[in-house]
Amino acid sequence: MQLVEAFRVSSSKAKSVPRPPVFLEPIAQACTENSSPYLDDFAQFETRFRDSGKRARLLDRLKALLAELRANSIEPEAMLVGGSFVDLSVEPGDVDALIVYSIGKDADPGVATRFLGNLRTHPRNGLDVRFCPSDVGPVLLIKTVCFFHTLYMQTRDGRPLSKGSFLVVLTCSG
Repeated sequence: MQLVEAFRVSSSKAKSVPRPPVFLEPIAQACTENSSPYLDDFAQFETRFRDSGKRARLLDRLKALLAELRANSIEPEAMLVGGSFVDLSVEPGDVDALIVYSIGKDADPGVATRFLGNLRTHPRNGLDVRFCPSDVGPVLLIKTVCFFHTLYMQTRDGRPLSKGSFLVVLTCSG
């Protein structure tokens, strides 16, 4: 529990600037507790980023999507969010997010799979959201999260940005 609290303290420091840095300390002192992705729960994340008309609309769409996932027996566990949405110095174009999820043990996996497939072929306006099941095993899960974390630190044309991201815990067990 102390580690989670350390993550939350660094998250609050990162939120004191418009563009969250990748590292809060010089590289020699950098560690998981003081670097990107910064840890939040959804309420903290929403409080931080609900500051403009567009961000508010995007957050509402994101909340609606999370509710739809749950209604289809898909439990969002955590979400990595980056890109322009977490940069308060610019108006966001969309929400770039990777949602790590599980399917409820009593759920019909066919319903969940069809719902996720429909989201891939019919994305939601303003939500550039990808999905990764939490039970894929450590190698694929780490590779996927690392890929999206790196992707969210680039411009659309591939230029690197020194900008962090946020890891949003969506379950009580997170």
